[in-house]
Amino acid sequence: MKFFEIKNNSNINKLHREIKKKINKYSFCLVKNFNNSNVQKELLKIVKSRYKFENDIRISGKRKIGDKDHQRVDLGDSYKNIRFMRIITFSEWNKKNKKFFKLVNPIIELRNQLSDINKFGMFYPDVKKIKFKKEKNNFYLGDFIRMIQYPTGGGFLIQHNDYDEQYGKGVIAALLPLTVKKINGNKSSPSTYERGGLYFIHKGKKVMIDDYVENGDLILFDSKIDHGVNTIDPHKKINFTKLSGRLTLNFSVASFYK
Repeated sequence: MKFFEIKNNSNINKLHREIKKKINKYSFCLVKNFNNSNVQKELLKIVKSRYKFENDIRISGKRKIGDKDHQRVDLGDSYKNIRFMRIITFSEWNKKNKKFFKLVNPIIELRNQLSDINKFGMFYPDVKKIKFKKEKNNFYLGDFIRMIQYPTGGGFLIQHNDYDEQYGKGVIAALLPLTVKKINGNKSSPSTYERGGLYFIHKGKKVMIDDYVENGDLILFDSKIDHGVNTIDPHKKINFTKLSGRLTLNFSVASFYK
C-alpha cells in the first residue's frame, strides 16, 4: 500500500482518524473502495444522461441560488487556472438531482465530518468564506458539485491550489473519479484513458495519484496543496463531442449569491 492510501472499512471512527492523519501529514489521501460498482455505474449513467454537445456554453457568470444546472467549456487562460475541460453542474435545489444527491450524500457527510462543519437544509451558515477582499453579505455557502471532463487528446489543468476566496474556509476538498486509467482498470471498471491525470505536489515532487486510482476510490485533500492534471492522452486525436477522457465529480462548499 502507498503512503497516501487508506482501506475503507466499517469502523467509521477509525476511518475518520486515519484520513485526518493522512491529510495532516501529506495534505491528501486516497480512500480505497469507498463506493461499490453499482453506485459508480448509476452516477456515470446520470452524468451521461445530462450531457448534450449542443448545450456547451463558454461563460456561466456568478453562481446564484435557484439557477438551473449548466454545461460549460473552459479553454485557455481566461480563468484563474489555465485549462481545457468541460463541466456539468448539479445543484441541490433542482428536483431532477434528487437521486444524484442521494447517491453522493455519503461523500458529503464524510467531508463535513472531517471538516467539522454542519449543514442546515441546503446551506452552511456557520462556515466562513476564504476572504481575500471585503464583500457584502449577499451570499450563502452551499454544496458546489460538478462533473469535470478532461477530454481525450488534450484535456489538462495547470498546477494550482484551491485556496480560493469563493470557497469555504477549512473545508476538505473531495473528488470522486468516474473513469480511471487503463493501467488500473478491470472488466467492471470504466477505463477510458492511458496517459496523464491528477497529481499532487509532495515535498517538491509530483505524486501521480491517478496511477493508483481504481473504480470507487475517493480522493480527499487540503485546498492549500498544489495539484494539477497532466494532459490526457496527448498522443491521440481530440475527442470533444463525447464524454471522453477523464471524468470526475468534484465536491466543494462555495458561495451562491442571492
